[in-house]
Amino acid sequence: MGGSKPGGTQTAKPAQAAPQPAGGKTPPKKKPAPPRTSKVWKGRGFAVVSAGAQLAGPGYTSTAVFKVHAEDASLSADASIGVGPVFGARAGWRVWKNMAVGGGLEFAATSQTLDVTGRLPHPFQFNQYREVNGTASGLSRNETLAALELSWLFAVARRVDMFVFGGPAYIHVRQDMATTVQFTETYPYDTATFSSLQSSSLSDSAAGFTVGADVSYMVNRSVGVGGHVRFSRASATLSPASGQQTTIDLGGFQIGGGLRFRF
Repeated sequence: MGGSKPGGTQTAKPAQAAPQPAGGKTPPKKKPAPPRTSKVWKGRGFAVVSAGAQLAGPGYTSTAVFKVHAEDASLSADASIGVGPVFGARAGWRVWKNMAVGGGLEFAATSQTLDVTGRLPHPFQFNQYREVNGTASGLSRNETLAALELSWLFAVARRVDMFVFGGPAYIHVRQDMATTVQFTETYPYDTATFSSLQSSSLSDSAAGFTVGADVSYMVNRSVGVGGHVRFSRASATLSPASGQQTTIDLGGFQIGGGLRFRF
């Protein structure tokens, strides 16, 4: 009766299989989300290695006095600074929240173009001068910057962050300075023609400041790529043997990019 076997034993029902998703396929596992840059920096420090260009170095004007036909000749040179390569590195150690203390070192190699005006004595007439004008290019200018920097980290987006940095800087410069005008002249020597420029290499160092921003895209938690902008300024004084002291502004506007490290 009732479908039971003799002795009152009930028939066991078979176990039901777990329901399958439509199509009979196992749903794919979710990929782990990429690391998100935290608003609070939890690392210990950072390092940056970059290469780039100095784009806007400040110009200057220099003067020099030299002998021509036993009289004093003079020149005035208006210098403009060209674009040149920059190589550098920065590093810092986190000291409080998103703040790091560290330093940077950069080397910039640029060139100068000089617009020259010379005032040359006449060989036969005393206190009679002739003016010459010309342009000289390819004069070298090298700067080395060492800076003590305070950096603050900002989270921009997933994997993207930015350091804003600044601090005192010490800049050393070695550059060519105009000393003598080379020229040609023919009888009756009432005019002369600019032919070239002689220069000497001078150096000086000065304290100033630097500020900038560095944006990084982190490939993983330790390594990334990025770019930066930097502006720095200092003023040095160069004194050619044949010229007056010349105050020149150092530094300028730089851009660059390279590798970024977190640790």
